[in-house]
Amino acid sequence: MPAEDVSSLLGLPDGSAVAPSLVSEAAAVCGADPYRMGVLLRSRGLALLARGAGAELESARRVLEGAGVRCRTLTPEDFRSAPRTRLAGGVAAGAEGVGLRVHGKPAGPPAGAPILLVLGDVGVDVAAAAPGGPSRADDTFTQRLLRAAFPVVDIVWPDGRVRVALRQMAWSGLPGRTFSAPANLGLLLDALVRAAGGAVLDLEFDGQEILAGPPLGLDEPLEGADRTRAQRFDRYVAAAAAAWSKGLYPAVAPGRIALARDAVAMSPEDFFARKPAPAVPASIPWIRRSGRSRVRPTAWIWFAAIPAAALLFSPPRHSAGLLIVSFAVGGAGLVLTGFGALRRRERVRSLQPARIRSLALGPAEVSGRVRACAPLLAPYSRLRCGWFRFELRERGGREPEDRSLFETKEAGGSGDIPFWLVDETGAVLVQPAGAEVDVEPYATSLGPGLEAVEWALPEGAAIFVSGVAQRRSTDRVDPPTLPGPGVPERDDMFIGSAPGEPLVLSARSRAGESSRWNREFWIGSVLGGAYLLAGVILLLLRLAGDLE
Repeated sequence: MPAEDVSSLLGLPDGSAVAPSLVSEAAAVCGADPYRMGVLLRSRGLALLARGAGAELESARRVLEGAGVRCRTLTPEDFRSAPRTRLAGGVAAGAEGVGLRVHGKPAGPPAGAPILLVLGDVGVDVAAAAPGGPSRADDTFTQRLLRAAFPVVDIVWPDGRVRVALRQMAWSGLPGRTFSAPANLGLLLDALVRAAGGAVLDLEFDGQEILAGPPLGLDEPLEGADRTRAQRFDRYVAAAAAAWSKGLYPAVAPGRIALARDAVAMSPEDFFARKPAPAVPASIPWIRRSGRSRVRPTAWIWFAAIPAAALLFSPPRHSAGLLIVSFAVGGAGLVLTGFGALRRRERVRSLQPARIRSLALGPAEVSGRVRACAPLLAPYSRLRCGWFRFELRERGGREPEDRSLFETKEAGGSGDIPFWLVDETGAVLVQPAGAEVDVEPYATSLGPGLEAVEWALPEGAAIFVSGVAQRRSTDRVDPPTLPGPGVPERDDMFIGSAPGEPLVLSARSRAGESSRWNREFWIGSVLGGAYLLAGVILLLLRLAGDLE
């Protein structure tokens, strides 16, 4: 079928379950994958349910609408006719109210026009791939706005579309507002909704990809935005604008506003005046007091540096003896490190990777994504994460030769708080006590000679876990219910460390972790053997009197 003839079936699920028989019937009609369609129908936000011939999609649409799912069939022309985006640069307040400016000229919806508002976060994408994500469907607009790392709002009306980005707006047009703040965006949208012929607010973008039509993105780059997430938001809003024009979103009376999945319309005063619910302390699940989790050390580097340090810093009259000892110590350390890496490599390779649903007690290897049990934020990078560790380092010294060294002034981390590991089949707790964490550090400069170095497992990050699946303690505080439908919990066990069985949390894949141990084995054994041979040669030369 030519690409020009391929239509799209877009739906706006509400997260409720649809009978599997109806899903299978709709998928069979249009030739879609019933499993994928079923997953999308349990999601939130706009979803591309299927693509294909328009007549087949219309038949599938009737089946799904009979099951209570709102959906529409859109042609390629519907997407091409959707308005392109312009980036607002300021606000103008006049006799007719508050309006937007694009390159100094008036822009925005005319009074009385219906509008669609789509809120998105185009900051660092840490949770787009995690089922359910960190957001909740019952959050208020203010909560979504405050949580966003880089909030943007697309304002769509029948003949145009404009984007408002907090970081790139001049707010001097609002009385008493001269700097960027989330409250400004609330005031602006409140003014626009009052003058609009009905407004719908879509809060459901959570990094999902919708490849339904031609890209209708922003011509001007958003400085500081995550590029991939911004492109996904462009496509999401283009699809939302096309679907809105076809009546997918609820109709709203003039001067009122409703959420995309809620037919109940409210006045702007009631909607934007809703305060965030008071923060409830998270129910921290069972804590296992054990050895502190640590960042995985690269021991072979230190052993490899011993001879160089001896050569640079030893007194001349003792250099030969110190070199012999340093080569012997460094070589022995490298060989032991290499064979330790070999043992770890064979452990990784000997275990069969498992799915969480079929996890059995004992040594286990599982891959999945991080979901925090508690609202953890890395203190300097501000990443939402399931585990973190940081060091505050001060560089430099009084002597010129000490300028490249650093001193750790403070260190800390998230401790023994568990986190969820989620895959397609379920979720299980990971207890990081005593864990060896293999992630890349992130450095934040805090001023001359001072920096913070952080290691973190961000929310939604894909990780590999090698440890021991064990029974949960009976004297425990039950963990909070895992958000997101269709994700069963394994609350009868956890993955942690055990005597003689290390726990490894790695940002690498299973193959990448195996390759790393393999690389360290060869580095340690070959370089260690070379060091030992060099030490033996130096010793023989000294015994022969050729070396002092």
